[in-house]
Order: sequence, then structure tokens, then C-alpha cells
Amino acid sequence: MANKSSLTIELKPGEALTLSGEVTVELLRKSGRLARLKVTAPQDVLIGKKSSEGPEKAPVGRECEPV
Repeated sequence: MANKSSLTIELKPGEALTLSGEVTVELLRKSGRLARLKVTAPQDVLIGKKSSEGPEKAPVGRECEPV
């Protein structure tokens, strides 16, 4: 198994973070315990959602139009 790193970061709406220079995660809105994120990545990057209830059955977010 490859080594992994982690980072805990606080974002304000409108701020974003970049992963490997190719993936951007932007905080669009925060309300209570929910946050709306926008993930921008190359089409070959799989985007999925994992929650405390377990992983989603299928990747999410790829039904959108490319930007």
C-alpha cells in the first residue's frame, strides 16, 4: 500500500484547494452540517462520494457537462 498524506483545512465559501495541480475542490456554500462542493477534474479522474453510511453505489458528478 502506498504512503498517504492528509491535511485538515478550513475554507470559506468561494475558496478552493488544488490537488496534484489538476483537481480543484471549491466550497460553494456551507449551511449547518452540510457543505456544497464543486470538484473540477480531468475526465479520466473518477469522482465519487463516500459518507459515514458507506460509499455510494456509483460515481457521482460525471453526468455534468465538461467545463
